[in-house]
Amino acid sequence: MSILPTHDINPNKLKQIAMVIGNGGLGDTITYIGMVNYLATKYRIVFVACMKINYEQIKLFFNNNLIIPYPIDKNDDTTMRQFDVMMRSVDEYDVYAFGHYGCNYIDYDRYIKVKDNKIINIIRNYPISYYEDVNLPVEYATKYYTVNYPKEILDIYDDLFKTYPKYVLIHQTGSNAHIDVIKHNKIDIEKLPVIDINKNLYSKGHKYYDICQKFINLRAVVYYTKLVENATSLYLIDSCIHAIALITDVSHASPRVCYQREYRMKYGFDKFDYYLLVKDTPVKIKLPLEF
Repeated sequence: MSILPTHDINPNKLKQIAMVIGNGGLGDTITYIGMVNYLATKYRIVFVACMKINYEQIKLFFNNNLIIPYPIDKNDDTTMRQFDVMMRSVDEYDVYAFGHYGCNYIDYDRYIKVKDNKIINIIRNYPISYYEDVNLPVEYATKYYTVNYPKEILDIYDDLFKTYPKYVLIHQTGSNAHIDVIKHNKIDIEKLPVIDINKNLYSKGHKYYDICQKFINLRAVVYYTKLVENATSLYLIDSCIHAIALITDVSHASPRVCYQREYRMKYGFDKFDYYLLVKDTPVKIKLPLEF
């Protein structure tokens, strides 16, 4: 086993197989699609460890038969870390491990803090820290990020952009939270189409209903990339759609608002105004946060 300390990769020193072990969430994985695609240009095969619950979704993230998602049965930190140790003991792999699922050989202070006698998982400088951990340029997150859109998805984008070139994108429901961004931002859903990726805000017969319905629960979350990149305004929670926004160009969108679900992340990219809900009142927070 060898751990490569530099992005100036010498192909003569590589194993034929790379194993990528990072945080297994959908949003986390989105931010290192670029890393994985880059490694696929250097290796014969790249395995990507992922939580089993996300396996079917993550298979759709890659359009390269050199890249193989590898599901881990049990979805907890301990199992992923044990997998990290096991892979490092196999001489056939080059291991790229990062985050608190793959940080056995990384300073734990980057990802774990103890507060009030409780262990708190923290992603510091997300997603920059993931690339720092394996010493690859964070620019690869964007440079090598690609999405393989099926024709039917491209067709609904053509319909949207021709009919409603200006629209608002909101994401209110994440894996363990719901935040009413319409209420907190007083969004007028009649002025422009307001697309919520989880539910249609309009009744059948409304002029915006049909176009919004087409974007409800797309099969792969990465298929929302064009929707994020072209939105007039973005109101998100810190979840997978926000992860897409972090690694794509959203500079034209205004405002760009994101709600923290808890004090748990430091974002390396200053693209959004961040708020924390305190007693259901949005309180603007300045990044980076201190713990």
